[in-house]
Amino acid sequence: MDFEEFAEVVKSRRAIRKFKPDPIPDEYIEKILDVARWAPSGGNAQPWEFIVVKDPEMKQKIEDLYLRLDHMRSQVWETTRREDLRHWAATMGKPNFAEAPVIIVPIGDLRTTYASVVAVHVLYHLRNLENMANVTLLIHLAAVALGLGVQWVSIEEPSMGPFKNLLGIPEIYHIYSIVPMGYPAYQPAPAYRRELEAITHSDKYEMSKYRTDEQIIEHIATLRKTTRGMKNISLEDSSSEN
Repeated sequence: MDFEEFAEVVKSRRAIRKFKPDPIPDEYIEKILDVARWAPSGGNAQPWEFIVVKDPEMKQKIEDLYLRLDHMRSQVWETTRREDLRHWAATMGKPNFAEAPVIIVPIGDLRTTYASVVAVHVLYHLRNLENMANVTLLIHLAAVALGLGVQWVSIEEPSMGPFKNLLGIPEIYHIYSIVPMGYPAYQPAPAYRRELEAITHSDKYEMSKYRTDEQIIEHIATLRKTTRGMKNISLEDSSSEN
């Protein structure tokens, strides 16, 4: 893969919220996880393990639990914000990632943080979060490279316990997100990104690029407006060929 191909994979990754029913070959899942395990981690701790969920009943239980805990909480909290700043995903209604052929659940063993320097042990939860973010991103990119769509579904800390109970995960492990995966049922609209010049500084921070609180609020409002104005393109072909 040359640089342009890699850049295209990165830029084409989107949060996909509707999937085709086509099954994902086991070979693809193995390839994705084999690449993901090469993610960087502090002290090469490699805290990750993966639960691959295909059973329809378990996928539905995961969605129902998320709906009852994280999604409902997000909906309530979003109503406290200005309407033009509310995150559309938290107000769109029932999530449907149980329809995804596969849900990958990355989990991280907190004990592996001791592979790193002693100074980080008091912050092992934060270091574990960083490590798990790395491996989750590689899962996303590997899936996109194979023509699949993925969604980043965050699991908030108050909800970790119920998800651990549902999936039989030992207490010492943490779960920060789940990854519904499948062939996209639509072509997602282009994503908005800030211009490179606006976010790049030379040698030290350039105060001319500092944004006021008001500008940050305006930026968030622009994100919401841009997202709501985008239109996804439905895919009439329901086959899994990509």
